Amino acid sequence: MSKILSILAASALLCSTAAIAQDFTVLENPVQLSTSGNTPFLNEPFESKDFVLDFKTYVKNISENSNDSIQIEWTYLPSMTVQPTDWKVIGICDNILCRSEDGAWFSGTTQTSNKFDNAHNMLLEVNIYAPTTAPDGVGTYHVEVKTPNQTDTVVFILTKQTTGISGVAVNDQRIALYPNPATDVLNIFADNKLNVSNVSVYNIIGKEMTAQAITKGQEVSTLNLNQLSPGLYLVRFSDEKGNIVSTRRLTKK
Repeated sequence: MSKILSILAASALLCSTAAIAQDFTVLENPVQLSTSGNTPFLNEPFESKDFVLDFKTYVKNISENSNDSIQIEWTYLPSMTVQPTDWKVIGICDNILCRSEDGAWFSGTTQTSNKFDNAHNMLLEVNIYAPTTAPDGVGTYHVEVKTPNQTDTVVFILTKQTTGISGVAVNDQRIALYPNPATDVLNIFADNKLNVSNVSVYNIIGKEMTAQAITKGQEVSTLNLNQLSPGLYLVRFSDEKGNIVSTRRLTKK
């Protein structure tokens, strides 16, 4: 009887290990870009690649065996796209080709990359048209990437601001989260000069989970994370006019 139980336990362990197998990692997620907008060339159609903003990340094969190639299925999630009026998604590129807006992918049809080994990465690039004449704001674009063993969502965040505060780079120490990963309480530092008035936490599919006002002149504050489940979140900082100052990645343990 104990032998049978040992076999069952071993089988369960194998199943559990297979369920958490990791084939890839996304090298940058979320992907963030700040711009003052696209300036089209005279008499050129807006689809011209010369003035479409492209921002990208790479999917890395993390297998230790150089002979193990993986193939990524990716799906653009149009229902989760949020962008100001007159902005436009022009195309998405992977390691096969750049797909134009009139393709089936645009409505959410799954696409398949070429196979690649651990010596190569798969490009994932989103092309956006956000002309200087269009409203300022923030656009968020979601692309699901998966293999039979793993699923992830890559978030692309484009901030367009022609005036006011420019986007704060991820390595800019004027904004900091600590500890990160965090458990119950997150400490936040935001330089007074950025005039941050609100901090919001979003899950990976763009749903606001919690928000908190920042007292004017207060550089250090805390945010209670007890209501959040473990996982990956985006922390968004905005000023008193609602302009997005910066977005940071947070891991809740």
